[in-house]
Amino acid sequence: APLLENAQLFQQLRAELAERKRAEGELRQSRALYQELVNTLGGIVWEAEFQKDALVFTFVSRQVEWVLGYAVERFMGPREDSVWPRVLYPIDFEMVSQRLRNLAVALETTEIEYRAFDKDGRMHWFQDRVTAMRESSGEVRLRGLIVDVTDHKRSVRLERDRNLALEMIARGAELDDTLSAVIEML
Repeated sequence: APLLENAQLFQQLRAELAERKRAEGELRQSRALYQELVNTLGGIVWEAEFQKDALVFTFVSRQVEWVLGYAVERFMGPREDSVWPRVLYPIDFEMVSQRLRNLAVALETTEIEYRAFDKDGRMHWFQDRVTAMRESSGEVRLRGLIVDVTDHKRSVRLERDRNLALEMIARGAELDDTLSAVIEML
């Protein structure tokens, strides 16, 4: 009888092990699919939390490498280690930081528009849709999707500048004044 019990126990353990391996395989496949989805979106997906009143990124998608030219790892960790405070346009940094702190208290969703510099020094305009939520542990997490709106901003500015130049011509402005205004727009 003990031999039969051991055989049954062995079979049960074998079945449980096979089930666990199957579940782990499905979990790996699900995670890989999730990572592929996040890393192929048309924006930078991120997650962060506040630690001692400083924003600390816990996740940043790979698009940050293509958009800003910095490795994902450069954004992770405490503020003094992260490149994030240094890439934001200086005037925008405090505004963004304050909006995110307020959002963490209000637990809402908002959009923030700001500028940042890529590794080559080019300025980008970003629109960041951010949601703050309280986890079951009580921690507040911020999750966002950053979209590069630089091309849109440029086209809006060009349209505005073109209309201004056409308006000056229509009003009969002097050619020198019109050319000076156009040059200033550039």
